Amino acid sequence: MIGSIFALVQYYDKSSAARAKVSLEYVERFNRPPLQDARSRLEKFWDKRAEEVFAKNQVSEKALADFLINNVRKFNLNGDIELVVEFFEDLHTCTCEKVCDEALAKRFFGKYSFDFYGLMFPYLADQRRRLNDQSIGLGIELFAKTQRTRSIDVDLSCRV
Repeated sequence: MIGSIFALVQYYDKSSAARAKVSLEYVERFNRPPLQDARSRLEKFWDKRAEEVFAKNQVSEKALADFLINNVRKFNLNGDIELVVEFFEDLHTCTCEKVCDEALAKRFFGKYSFDFYGLMFPYLADQRRRLNDQSIGLGIELFAKTQRTRSIDVDLSCRV
């Protein structure tokens, strides 16, 4: 009996360490090309237009949404956005399948996902509507919600 408990504890420790290692590999992936380059281009682009974004937001949600969507299309930002969104789709799958450590993933990526999703929601909503696919951006949306509530205990909706 004690041997079985010890074996279970050892297994859990090893599998926990393996999940943490995979999570850290996602951190590395997040911080190297091509994803880091895409994030950097997007951040520079929107930083230059921050005053316009805030001004449009003061007018109305529609004015902001139109401004964001039009700029994404006009300056062909969709490829960089897709790289970020796909990363979070992969990360979401990784956490749901228990290959990654969910708590670590939420801690490392919650703030970024919150900021990115908050700004890009109008574009993602437009994509969902145009392509009739409500799953577009779901991974980043779920990670953003963990940050909004400031809780790593938020369910990432892994249920099928």
